[in-house]
Amino acid sequence: LFYEHTGWRLPVLFALIAVSGVTEVLGIVTVLPLLNVASGEAPDSALSSTIVGTLSDVGIEATIGNLLIVIVVVCVVRAVFVFIYTYFTARITVSARRNVQLSLTRKFNEMSYRFFAKHATGWFSNLIVVETGRFISSLRAFANLSVNAVNVLVFLPVALVLNFELTLLVFAVGSFVLWALMGFVRKTARLSRAQTINAGILNADFIQLIQSFIYLKATNTMGAVARHVEASIGRLANNELRIRKIGAIFASIN
Repeated sequence: LFYEHTGWRLPVLFALIAVSGVTEVLGIVTVLPLLNVASGEAPDSALSSTIVGTLSDVGIEATIGNLLIVIVVVCVVRAVFVFIYTYFTARITVSARRNVQLSLTRKFNEMSYRFFAKHATGWFSNLIVVETGRFISSLRAFANLSVNAVNVLVFLPVALVLNFELTLLVFAVGSFVLWALMGFVRKTARLSRAQTINAGILNADFIQLIQSFIYLKATNTMGAVARHVEASIGRLANNELRIRKIGAIFASIN
């Protein structure tokens, strides 16, 4: 779904995130031989020995000064890539919002009168403004989740080298927790669909209230219509609170 509206930009974003993750790993693993050198000891792990050997192959002696310079350079490179993929994510979301809204607007040329008559004005307004915004928020959340997912994939080999058994245990526990939370994910999807319907109803009610303002004031029936709108607001708020509650559960586990 996201690829349909972002095209080639999404794979490029994944590549930028991956490069950023690799540079972060390089910065972290370089700290290991730095600690050995600082304490005057030989590399005490296969990973440290590999780092020292790699630096020696490119003509860099494993001294405190050289290792610090390598770490600083790696951190600067990572910062550059973080800036690039963060800004690139912003461009993707803005472009996707524009494309979706333009596409929906152009669909009016293809819309039949029968289809138009079946839906309230507020439904169309909610679709173009509110639901497009929710779609972009989902895209942004997906991009942030992709950062974490790529970092896990990049850090996993290093973690396996440092402590194979513990890494497998943590991975197994994380997989079980993710499986256990799938019920909440499905419930969130159902509540999101209900939120779309409730938001469309509220938009339609507001538009009808505004368009009928003069008549409602003249006939002294504003109170009854306002109570109907208030009920729509209440349903929307209650449904959103249920979604936020599930989000709080995920945040507590994160």
